[in-house]
Amino acid sequence: MNTHLRTAHQYGVTKALEKCGYASLDEVTKEAAALGLADAPAPTKTAADAPLCDVFKLLKAKLD
Repeated sequence: MNTHLRTAHQYGVTKALEKCGYASLDEVTKEAAALGLADAPAPTKTAADAPLCDVFKLLKAKLD
């Protein structure tokens, strides 16, 4: 549900982007990435990233 404050904020963001020559926040993000200003998203960790010794320690802890 949008409140009047959320709607006013979104309107202000849209007007500020238009004033700077952008249609959406995605355009700003793409341009920043193209210029090398945006950080690459952090890689997500998976179970395969954990060392095997830690996996066995966790398994032993669960079984105890």
